[in-house]
Amino acid sequence: MIKQTQKVYESFEHFCGLQQQWIKQEHEEEQKFIQLISQELTHAQIIQMGYGLGKLKLVKTKLTFGNRQVLVFEQQQKLQQEDNKEEQNKEFSEIKQENFRLKQGDQVGIYIWSNVLNQQKFKNPEAIGVIDRYRKNLRIILEQNCKIPDDNSIYGICLQENQVTYKRHLQVIEDLKQQYEKHPIIQILFCDQQEEKIKEKIDQNIEFQGDTIQQLNEQQKIAVQKAMKQPHISLIHGPPGTGKTRTVCEYIKQAVLVQRQKVLACANSNIAVDNMIERIQSISQLKVCRIGNPARMTDQVRYVCIDQLVKKTTSYAIMKTIKTEIQQIEKKLNRAERKEAAELRDKLKQKKKEYFEQQQLAYEEAIQDCQIIFSTNVGSGQFQFQQLTKNIKFDVVVIDECAQSLEISCWIPILKGNKVVLAGDHCQLPPTVKTKNTGLEMTLFERVENELHINTQLTVQYRMNKSIMQWSSQEFYEGHLIADQTVANRTVSDTILLFVDTSCCDFYEQQQESLLNFDDQNKSKYNVGEAGLVQIISEELLNLGVQKQDIGIITPYNAQVQFLKSKINDIEISTVDGFQGREKDCIIISMVRSNQIGEVGFLCESRRMNVAITRAKKFVCLIGDSETVSKDPFLKRLVDYFVENGEQRSAQEYQHDDKIQIPIKIEQVQQDVKKKKNPQPKIQVKEKNKNNKIEDQQIAPNIVQQEQNVVSQLEKQVLDFVNSKESELIFKGQNSFQRKELHELAEKYNLNHESIGNNKLKTLILSKIQNGNQSNLQQNDEEKIEITDNNKSNNQIIDDAKVDKSQKLEKQQQQQQQQQQQQQQQQQQQQQQQQQQQQQQQQQQQQQQQQQQQQQQQQQQQQQQQQQQQQQQQQQQQQQQQQQQQQQQQQQQQQQQQQQQQQQQQQQQQQQQQQQQQQQQQQQQQQQQQQQQQQQQQQQQQQQQQQQQQQQQQQQQQQQQQQQQQQQQQQQQQQQQQQQQQQQQQQQQQQQQQQQQQQQQQQQQQQQQQQQQQQQQQQQQQQQQQQQKQQQQQQQQQQKQQQQQQQCQQKQPKQNSQQKQEKKQNTQNKKTKEQSQEEEDEFYNQIVLKDEKKCSFMSNNIQCSQSILWLSQKCQFCNNQFCQYHSYAERHGCEDEACRHAKLQFQSNERKTEKSRTALQEKIQEQQKSRGKKQKK
Repeated sequence: MIKQTQKVYESFEHFCGLQQQWIKQEHEEEQKFIQLISQELTHAQIIQMGYGLGKLKLVKTKLTFGNRQVLVFEQQQKLQQEDNKEEQNKEFSEIKQENFRLKQGDQVGIYIWSNVLNQQKFKNPEAIGVIDRYRKNLRIILEQNCKIPDDNSIYGICLQENQVTYKRHLQVIEDLKQQYEKHPIIQILFCDQQEEKIKEKIDQNIEFQGDTIQQLNEQQKIAVQKAMKQPHISLIHGPPGTGKTRTVCEYIKQAVLVQRQKVLACANSNIAVDNMIERIQSISQLKVCRIGNPARMTDQVRYVCIDQLVKKTTSYAIMKTIKTEIQQIEKKLNRAERKEAAELRDKLKQKKKEYFEQQQLAYEEAIQDCQIIFSTNVGSGQFQFQQLTKNIKFDVVVIDECAQSLEISCWIPILKGNKVVLAGDHCQLPPTVKTKNTGLEMTLFERVENELHINTQLTVQYRMNKSIMQWSSQEFYEGHLIADQTVANRTVSDTILLFVDTSCCDFYEQQQESLLNFDDQNKSKYNVGEAGLVQIISEELLNLGVQKQDIGIITPYNAQVQFLKSKINDIEISTVDGFQGREKDCIIISMVRSNQIGEVGFLCESRRMNVAITRAKKFVCLIGDSETVSKDPFLKRLVDYFVENGEQRSAQEYQHDDKIQIPIKIEQVQQDVKKKKNPQPKIQVKEKNKNNKIEDQQIAPNIVQQEQNVVSQLEKQVLDFVNSKESELIFKGQNSFQRKELHELAEKYNLNHESIGNNKLKTLILSKIQNGNQSNLQQNDEEKIEITDNNKSNNQIIDDAKVDKSQKLEKQQQQQQQQQQQQQQQQQQQQQQQQQQQQQQQQQQQQQQQQQQQQQQQQQQQQQQQQQQQQQQQQQQQQQQQQQQQQQQQQQQQQQQQQQQQQQQQQQQQQQQQQQQQQQQQQQQQQQQQQQQQQQQQQQQQQQQQQQQQQQQQQQQQQQQQQQQQQQQQQQQQQQQQQQQQQQQQQQQQQQQQQQQQQQQQQQQQQQQQQQQQQQQQQQQQQQQQQQKQQQQQQQQQQKQQQQQQQCQQKQPKQNSQQKQEKKQNTQNKKTKEQSQEEEDEFYNQIVLKDEKKCSFMSNNIQCSQSILWLSQKCQFCNNQFCQYHSYAERHGCEDEACRHAKLQFQSNERKTEKSRTALQEKIQEQQKSRGKKQKK
């Protein structure tokens, strides 16, 4: 059995109060943003920010089964100018899908566009709906009981406030209070009820069903088994890539098939719920149902939506017939006379009543056979879900991605079952919370793991290379993760971890301009230089043969995401939240932050970085400024791990690439830092844009001039080297741009050029093409000429030397031409080899594509087979339904014939009755005419009387009004006086309470002082007793020494006398021991047993000052819980009175046991002696 430890909440009431307070704060924070959009911003600003759209034309409308209207809009590119403002038309024409921030599932209001243009704001929506999709067209599903006018008008949409989740969170707190004493999970988490701990071993007695359980590893099987055996709460902790969702789905399958349980499966997001449905459908053919708004579901899951399942029921066919009858009756009503209209209305009421009854039966029939019901956490609290499941008792509630859900939202589905299985990883993304310094980030998963310790952690991961995994395992999972052999060494190239350092460059961050001052998304940051590096590295991966769909780019800032999407196409780019639960072969991470202050922002959130890095299978590239990032300890450890276990490059190697841009100087950044230290009033957005443009125009020509100067200096050095006699020229410490220019100059002047080293240590060597041997021969020939021709004249020597030089120069030119030809041949050979390699790579890619196509074809064939099987099953079900419908129709026809006969008889009777009624009516009409004449006369008289009465009443009312005004004034004065008195009373009560609290505090302090004094006195007594005992022991030792000395002096030879003396001494020692023991027993009986209030062992009135620390310890001698005080006193030298009493009790008990043992031993010895004597006889 496991006990709860480290409670987060003091009590159940404390939990409910804090949750209600935090939820209210979170809701108020969300309302601020919506109110600012709707009240302060114009419609043009809202559209520019991406929270709205305009100029939408309604293309198509249709109805779903649940009476929800579906609207399909398209945006018009050319529309007549309804307003004379050209700026607005320009803004609308520039709208792009990447700037549209609304996503699937967001709630929006639908407005008439002409009203929006007149008011310049989105006010008074015509209807409210939910975005279903936004691709070429915009599709919106309206909420129930919402409609829009069909007058071919133009529409616009804007984000709306959604209060559904807030109301459901408040409602679940009330439900918790009602079920506090009944629900077992509440009792475990708030009332110290204990939960059993299941052993982590595979139980072979459990018979699993299906082959998919055999595909799991041992730890996953243990997790499934523990979840099946745990009575109330079970946790499955799944680090990245360990197959958590697969394990959860296998447990759901076994719970349904083996334990015959009804399961409610939930998650925080619609995507996570749909992912579970797809996994369940892939491993089994269980009957499932998805409850929720179809607009928030994926296309692959909508076929199991409740609205689609209802169409397969028999009640749905009956509903169709009733609906056609209702339509026919409504047509007859438009043409019927008064008499027939009343009968038709009665029939219409009956038919509508039958329609709604059949509709309810259809829903019950559809959901009754389902074994698993899926919904989101908040969706399980909606009215439709409660109505559909009011007659269903769920055995198990499963919550996936529990570590991303607010705890209060998890309680909505938990209260619908008696057992819950939580799955997640609290080391990955937390729930999204806008308010700071609240406890909403503490999830139910993390709290249960800390308090109950019943989780099962999955350790084998099937995603990442072991080098990528090792960092996450050490940093978050205490080194428990293991890479499976199939993925441990998977790579794209030799480099697995790459860190590109931008600290040596001017790649400083920039802030996105915002219309809102408090919105984090609009205060987002971006880095132009890092964006260029991302482009270069993605191109390098594509050149290695990696496909675009296998590359992912992650950055923590939305502004950087938008900037990268404008530069890179066909590669997925998103924030960390968008990649949760996903994976790619290669991941590139842009950290963005680069400043001289060392600000990192929310980049230091370790869980987000854990998610970002663990999305990769084979390769991770981290781009960032090491100087800025290393200010944070966590990020410094991350960078150090990449440098030690991977490859490090400097951004200077790519600095002069066309894709790299450096928009800001270092001087400007230093000015920004000074502005932060000395804040100044804000400047308008338009003025900032103008200043930035002017600064960019000033920076560009300065950079070009600097580059030209560098090139001219390098060219001078190369020309001087060519004209000199030196054979080599060495350049060190040059950047990539300078090295590139040197290579071009070497080719221009026919020089050899070679680079040696890596990164910052690269050196470039230029050398002349002619060999050293030729230069030596030239010098020797010149020396021979000078020796042999000493007698010649100086003019002849000069002429001969010139001829020889010209011949040698010709030879050198020929040799140079030959060498150039050889180099060209070598280059051609290299090109041919490269072409061959490219052809081989293309062939390999084609083979891979063919294999992939074959695999896809096989998968398609399997899917087709499965679809055929499903179609056959559906056909069989339809045939059965048709037979049932035919039988029902026959029964209905018989009933209709009987009803027709009865109706004919009733019609005859009604005709007779009508004739009689007509006669009576004629007589009544005559009487009524006479009565009417009399009534008219009476009415005239009454009108005159009423006029007189009205005049009198008006006068009375005026008087009453005056009196009421006077009374109201008096009441107001009285209320003010009462309020003042109440305030005075409250102040007096507060003062009294404060005085009482002070008195209580003083009393407590006095009691504490008294207790401390008593403890000090007890300690002093114990010390004195110990000193007395020590003195007695010293005296005994001195006596023994004296006796030994006397014996040595005497040295009597007789052994008999020595033995007698030893016996006497032993008997004396025994007597002294027995006397001391009896004295201690008497002391114990007198003090401990008689005065029980003073002994902490016998009662809890007095306790040792250190008893809290050693309550769990056991006695080191007898291993008994009742001797725990004694063991602590022996080991730690505690001199407390309670410990002394416990020690005395332990010693007395120990003596009794020793006496009994010695008595037994003596009896045994006597029996053995008697037996030996008998045997001798």
